[in-house]
Amino acid sequence: MEHSLVSRAEIQADRELAKEEMEHSLASRAAIKDGLDNMAHAGANLDKAVLDDVVEFHNDTASQRNTFKGEVKTFMEQQEKIHQAYETAWDYEMDNIHFNNNNGQWSYTVDNENTIIDNWTDAQADDIASRQELKADFINYQKSIAAEKAKFRATAKATWPKAFNAYKASVQGFMQTMQQPQSLVSDADQAMDMKIRNQVYEQLNEREQFKWEVKKDLKAYLNNTAGARNHLKSEVAQWKAGSKRVSDMYAAAWNYQVAQTKFTAADASHPATFELENAQAVSNNWRNATQAD
Repeated sequence: MEHSLVSRAEIQADRELAKEEMEHSLASRAAIKDGLDNMAHAGANLDKAVLDDVVEFHNDTASQRNTFKGEVKTFMEQQEKIHQAYETAWDYEMDNIHFNNNNGQWSYTVDNENTIIDNWTDAQADDIASRQELKADFINYQKSIAAEKAKFRATAKATWPKAFNAYKASVQGFMQTMQQPQSLVSDADQAMDMKIRNQVYEQLNEREQFKWEVKKDLKAYLNNTAGARNHLKSEVAQWKAGSKRVSDMYAAAWNYQVAQTKFTAADASHPATFELENAQAVSNNWRNATQAD
């Protein structure tokens, strides 16, 4: 009988052990603070890597853009004069065509035929020359910023994926820190945990929005310079197709990661868990999208 009873000392020891296990199972404030600091610094580094490259490219090509802007302005001024020449040719031709009706029989005569032809061909020749000049100006402009574009691509390729991966790792580390047994967390702690986690996803979305806006701005910059040239439409279409393919790869990578995230609710015998299945495939998808970008 005496050996079947649990002693007071054993009960106290069990309580101390349970208390110690609970303390070790919960994320400490210091761990949470460190995780948030890591995410903030990694996010700032990612922003800086992108903004530094964009600003440097913008500043390095300011002179070339101003030169090409002046050439486009000259082209538009030439086009106004050419359109006026077309109108003049039309009006002159109409003034020199005379229709006669003689008892229901129509006839016409044309005066100054050579001048009419000269008016039209002069306007057409000036139009073709103006467009060829703009095409040459654009080619020269692209050549003038080729070094800066190559530098921008190389720098972005070298720094952006590394900064993004560092930020992603900081987010994953923080989320791992916050995945604690639900049964050992109070309602208030759980509410705070959910709030922080929501903020993490908001920051992820903000980063993706920022990257998307940078790409859109660069795309708009290229498209704006091609507005007066229909022959460049095929190149723009190819660029759009490539950009969409990369965006689709990022979206597919994200959707696959979400689909592979398994949540198991807590029950009487187990805490809640988050598991990422097929981690290698998830990583491969992100890697392929980043390399394609």
